[in-house]
Amino acid sequence: MSRRRGRKGFYTILYLVCLVVALIGLVFNIRTVPMVDESQKLLVKIHHLDEMNQSLRLQLLSHTRPEMIESKATQSLHMVLSDQVTYVFLKHK
Repeated sequence: MSRRRGRKGFYTILYLVCLVVALIGLVFNIRTVPMVDESQKLLVKIHHLDEMNQSLRLQLLSHTRPEMIESKATQSLHMVLSDQVTYVFLKHK
């Protein structure tokens, strides 16, 4: 009979340990699910910002080409290219 009681006690303790481990796992899971969701949202934002950054870099490269700078200077700012300037030298009498 004491052998039977020993087994019952062992199984009861084993059951309680398993229950405690399961509850700890459940609490851990409940606490980490929102963090995982937030992490996924942040990864999507990072991806979007990387795409936007790439687009802005390409736009910057296209606007800083020498042809674009020359076009902007001559058309919008009404500047004259240095090789198209006519110099007039006046002689003093």
